[in-house]
Amino acid sequence: SDKEYLAIGTENNILVYQVDDNMEIFFKDIPEAIRCMVIGNIDMSHPPMLLCGTKMTVKGYNVKGEEILWIVTSGTVNSIILFDFNRDNDQEIILGCNDKIRVYKQDKFIKDLNENAPVKQVAALGSLLLGFVLSNGTVGVYEEHARLWRIKSKSCATCLVSYDLLGTGSHQIVIGWESGKIDIRDPRSGDVLMKLISPSKVVGLLVTNY
Repeated sequence: SDKEYLAIGTENNILVYQVDDNMEIFFKDIPEAIRCMVIGNIDMSHPPMLLCGTKMTVKGYNVKGEEILWIVTSGTVNSIILFDFNRDNDQEIILGCNDKIRVYKQDKFIKDLNENAPVKQVAALGSLLLGFVLSNGTVGVYEEHARLWRIKSKSCATCLVSYDLLGTGSHQIVIGWESGKIDIRDPRSGDVLMKLISPSKVVGLLVTNY
């Protein structure tokens, strides 16, 4: 469809809403609280689905609200994205969980990337690199199974995005911190390229086309 869909997850249910025509697509009661969601294709042979992360599971729904995928995880799902981790031109499901990043091919477990604190956010940095933020404020980057770098400072990192803020033709990693600092770093080395200062804590970063 060329229409925009809005998915809303709460403590008890999911609502999927078609914005342009002011129409409810489906509503479902969910016993576990929804912590994170993403809409997308896991492979080009299947239509898009809504993937919902809860305390112990990931559930996938089609446009009719039918459950078509179910994964039991080893811990709370704090973040979920679709990313071609294996470089096979299909999207893997990447989960930020208790103390690890978990990789699934559809409902089959592929790989754990172990960390030393709960994973608060995972984010694609272009098509090759995977960034993460831990609950203790650590931030870092993986390329496939190898961690390229990881840092922790006196302030805690809260969020990250990928964007060519410097206009160089390649994306940098942009990191928000509790102190109000915003770092622009080289995604492969972690070197600081520029710093900005916000007057208050940075709680989220979003890249969008205005």
